[in-house]
Amino acid sequence: HLGLNPLVATLAGVVLTGVVAFLLARPILKFKGYHLAVVTLGLAVIASIVVTNEVNWTGGPDGMPVARLRIGGWRVSGTQTWYWIAGGTAVLAALAVGNLLASPTGRALRAIHDSEVAAGVLGIDVAAQKVRAFVVSAVFAAIAGSYLALFDGHITPVAGGVMRSVEFVAMAVLGGLGSIFGSLVGAAFFVVLPQALTAFHEYEHAILGAILILVMIFLREGIVPSIRVWLLRRLT
Repeated sequence: HLGLNPLVATLAGVVLTGVVAFLLARPILKFKGYHLAVVTLGLAVIASIVVTNEVNWTGGPDGMPVARLRIGGWRVSGTQTWYWIAGGTAVLAALAVGNLLASPTGRALRAIHDSEVAAGVLGIDVAAQKVRAFVVSAVFAAIAGSYLALFDGHITPVAGGVMRSVEFVAMAVLGGLGSIFGSLVGAAFFVVLPQALTAFHEYEHAILGAILILVMIFLREGIVPSIRVWLLRRLT
């Protein structure tokens, strides 16, 4: 609506997302476990309703067109081009998170994951570390969302729906919480498997649900951590 260059608009959107995440993080992160999940999903419901009903801003249920990204004289378009951009960004993001986990901040986050009380006793500012993780996660999501809009040239409220949020949670849990590679495996599993089940169109969702249930029963820590533990036992 403002006629900004798509690259500038993307950067502005990422910064705005980080600011909103920072403002929301303190009150939201007072909750834990399932309560935190319910609160964040509640926010997703509110956001989805606003985006769907504010027709003048967002185009409503039909969405709105998004200008194609141009860098200099290069018009960034095409499936193959965005494949390399998204893939390269995913690799850089994984390396950045891996570097973060190896730092003092990463060790503090792992300590908080194991026990917030014990982490606090050791002098870790639990609230501040959780806010940082929340903001970083939101920024990553904003970058991915921007890529989707720029790739399609169009964006609709479906991209920010509650079920999409549930899918993201399922990807992380399925692959293995706390595992970078597990997150990638969970995302790939959740995207590729439905494509492989298209031959069973009428029972696709039932089969997908059954597979997810079986994975969570027999690989309770997620696919990657469970396989890693199994391999270590076999090798020792």
